[in-house]
Amino acid sequence: MKILYNKLLFILLLCVSCYAQEVTKSVLETNTLKNNNELSLTKTEKLYLQNHPTLRVQNFLSFPPYNFNERGDALGYTIDYLNLLAEILGVRIEYISGKTWIQYLEMIKKDEIDILPNIAITEERKKFIDYTQFIHFYYQTSLTIPKGSDIQNFTDLKGKTLAILDKSFLHTILAKNYPNQKLYLAPTLKAKVLAVSNGQADAAIGNLATLEYSINQNWLSNLKSIKLSNEKNLSNSTPLYMGVKKGNTTLKSLLEKAHILLPLSKVLALKEKWLNMDSKHTVKMHDEEYRYLENIMSPQKQTN
Repeated sequence: MKILYNKLLFILLLCVSCYAQEVTKSVLETNTLKNNNELSLTKTEKLYLQNHPTLRVQNFLSFPPYNFNERGDALGYTIDYLNLLAEILGVRIEYISGKTWIQYLEMIKKDEIDILPNIAITEERKKFIDYTQFIHFYYQTSLTIPKGSDIQNFTDLKGKTLAILDKSFLHTILAKNYPNQKLYLAPTLKAKVLAVSNGQADAAIGNLATLEYSINQNWLSNLKSIKLSNEKNLSNSTPLYMGVKKGNTTLKSLLEKAHILLPLSKVLALKEKWLNMDSKHTVKMHDEEYRYLENIMSPQKQTN
């Protein structure tokens, strides 16, 4: 009788163990299906993800704190942001570094890269790039100048030399709108700010956070940055989007859907990590609370 009891107990424990494994498997499958359901993927989008398990993404050597490379590792706000999007989509990312900006533009034309994650809209680029509907972040046009300089705005640069990243969108704007401006064409961000530090240029132009990051990283205590505002032919704030090859509407749609599902709390955490947001007085809230505030604060949801 005791032997029979032990056998029955063993069978019962075995059944419980098998049931637990099935429940765990079911939960995992349910979570995966839940993500797909939340994404509301079309058949075309599902097939695209199956055929493209790895997305090829541009990684700048030097566009801190957003998209840069140190010792072979892709780093920055944009990199972490894309990694979160990839997690939602269930794909991997291959970051492609070491190319010039012109080479990256040619690569997306030839379908040799999938995403240019920090790109401004220009009429020329519209011919071969489709942009996401969401703005990734704003490029705040600023100047880096020597401490003690009398330069306060762009007008003060008349007759002076301005360092700028060669072939950048700002280079295109300045060449068109300020053809008489003396330019120092720098190959890298570091070279741009060093030109000001060592006197080769009177000022450098670029994104505020990027310039500040470069000043701090290179210990250039003789420099400071100032924001530009109310310049007639130069926007002080330029939206940067994520770009895909013209006609690749499926990938564009996937990025937009994943962006919508990205919890605001995670985005704020990334901004705190990379953009030095002051969180000392931040009220801690759950994702649902963040989404509720987003809904009630959205201009589209407010009534006149």
